[in-house]
Amino acid sequence: MSVQRAYRTGIGNASSMPLAPAHRLHYHRPMCGIAGFVLPGLDENDARADLTRMCDAIVHRGPDDEGTLVASALGKTVGLGMRRLSIIDTGGGAQPIYNEDGTIAVVYNGEIYNYPALRERLSAAGHTFKTNSDTEVLVHLYEEVGDRLVDEVAGMFAFALLDTNRNRLLLGRDRLGIKPLYILDSPEGLLFGSELKTLTAVEARWPRGREVDPVSLQAMLTLMYVPTPRTIYRGVRKLEPGHIVAYDLETLTPTETEYWNLAATRSPGFGSYDDARRRLDGLLEDVVGAHLLSDVPVGAFVSGGVDSSLVASYATRRYEQRLQTFSIGFTENAYDETPDALDIVKKLQTPHTLEYATYDTLYGLMPEIFRAMDEPFGDSSMLPTYLASRLAAARLKVVLSGDGGDEMFAGYTKHTIEWYKNKLGAAAPAVGGIQTLLRNLPKSRAGRVTELVRKAEKAARGLGGDEAQSWVEMARLADEAYVGSLLADPAGFADVESRFLGLHCAPTGASSLQRTQYTDARVPLVDDMLVKVDRMSMLASLEVRVPLLDHRIVEFGYHLPDDFKLEGRSGKRILKDLFCSHFGVDKYQKAKQGFGVPIETWFNTRLAPTIRYLFDERRLRAQGVFDPAVIGGERAFDVARTAPFVFWNALMVQVFWDLQIDGRDDVLGYL
Repeated sequence: MSVQRAYRTGIGNASSMPLAPAHRLHYHRPMCGIAGFVLPGLDENDARADLTRMCDAIVHRGPDDEGTLVASALGKTVGLGMRRLSIIDTGGGAQPIYNEDGTIAVVYNGEIYNYPALRERLSAAGHTFKTNSDTEVLVHLYEEVGDRLVDEVAGMFAFALLDTNRNRLLLGRDRLGIKPLYILDSPEGLLFGSELKTLTAVEARWPRGREVDPVSLQAMLTLMYVPTPRTIYRGVRKLEPGHIVAYDLETLTPTETEYWNLAATRSPGFGSYDDARRRLDGLLEDVVGAHLLSDVPVGAFVSGGVDSSLVASYATRRYEQRLQTFSIGFTENAYDETPDALDIVKKLQTPHTLEYATYDTLYGLMPEIFRAMDEPFGDSSMLPTYLASRLAAARLKVVLSGDGGDEMFAGYTKHTIEWYKNKLGAAAPAVGGIQTLLRNLPKSRAGRVTELVRKAEKAARGLGGDEAQSWVEMARLADEAYVGSLLADPAGFADVESRFLGLHCAPTGASSLQRTQYTDARVPLVDDMLVKVDRMSMLASLEVRVPLLDHRIVEFGYHLPDDFKLEGRSGKRILKDLFCSHFGVDKYQKAKQGFGVPIETWFNTRLAPTIRYLFDERRLRAQGVFDPAVIGGERAFDVARTAPFVFWNALMVQVFWDLQIDGRDDVLGYL
């Protein structure tokens, strides 16, 4: 089979696209979504119809263009599709992209930041580029080094590469899991895509149909996300970050390989603290500069905190145009960082756009976000994240964000708890024992006392027990017994917890802080923060680039000595010092803030009708997920009061069930 022949049957012809003259060479940087399959017994018309349905399901990820390939090999029908958000070079770079003789094809979602250097090297080696797209680097790099192409690219990506010479399909995901990739594979066939909805769009092709995984559901209630590699459906998985998987087209046998693991990376070696700070300063400037490569205007989110402010500062140094900046303010003083953000953009002299997130505005986003949900997800900060994405998307297509700084430079409460635990030594478990006193007290962000109890209970859980178990205790929102009590048939959290314990213990020769950072990067970073940013930005058709999660920055931060990251009870020491040097202050003293959403207040007000509909006892009995005797009817409000964050997760499960499992949208009428 030749992909070139498939093109000549009417699929398109990438080879006809002209190369721009060298003096005005543009680099196409696609942010989009991909989908595809390898299925037996499909005729061409059915295959095209399936591929169209899969791509239509993610049109928000790429509203500008669509590209498809349908071909046959060894009795299988292969389909590759993508939706494209055209950032630059809109006349070229359409996918799939092919090698010179049309035997290798790729569809790809992401950014390759070292693309210019790779293109120059590959051109010198004799490869002919037909487009100005960074995507084309992948096919020529694969010709040179095979599966090791992932070792040479720096960026965020998910791709599917068809090699008709070797009759194989290669799927890959970036090192940190910035871009998603879902897979349903079995001897009966293979489906893959950037979101679950690409797979559910062709549910008739699933070997055994859709079935909710009870372990994943209980994990979501406990954590507020479904942890990789699981998904909410049995048989469907997320490809793990830093992994590639190759499929033999004849047998569909997968061969999966981990090509990058943070704990296995080599330390660059560190001397003095001042030397490390200078090196990080130079590395950040280079990495942020690479993330600015674009033919369309680039902006940046600025919250007023360390991470986003630093990214914006480096960007203004390297950007040849005026960087546009964006921020979201809050009408509640406890969550509002507007004065800090405005102070930063005044110093940077950037044209700035600010929007205040009223609770009315945030609440009004729910129907649109819920319609887009294809897996239950409980991080309520997705609401202001989507608002920020819409704000930026109304003016441009690309923004930089400061996401990732907390994970890699020790900015969370859990990292401060590490400091306390080391100081307390053998006394830490005894102090942690007070969690039994705090467990049944009201915990909520709605009031100062209840917020203090929430933080104290989390700290106590982190101080008690051994190091790995402490991480699990800080990750969960409630213990297994409580979550299980809400369910009609508890599945148990043991399998998920066992994996977390194994991850935390995996790095050898690492400090306790490094083990925490490693597990953070493997679990909540990829399954909470990056899911939130990817889905909400893509729902707004906005490309978000995350320089602090460039693997070179991540490796540098992970290997830094602990005291370069933690200074007493204060985290992100080295980033805060860089902030001070950029913005002319002596010491960074601002407390960390986050996107606050008043879910506890909404439970008894705006969301009360929704809750009564979703937790009606008759509905729960028919559904068979939650126990009506514990959480049915008015009892739901008791759960909401005593465990608001777990209840929000339960609410998200019920919204998902109404829309995705029952195939209704009645819940939207109750908002």
